[in-house]
Amino acid sequence: MSKGTMVKCNGRPRILGASLGSHIGRRVTIFGEIIS
Repeated sequence: MSKGTMVKCNGRPRILGASLGSHIGRRVTIFGEIIS
């Protein structure tokens, strides 16, 4: 939940989703939007 995590999630959430999976990708994207 630190700024580093926020920047990483906001930096490339779609790439993470495509790499790990749509479920995790959606969670990362939604989480990033909520934090932002």
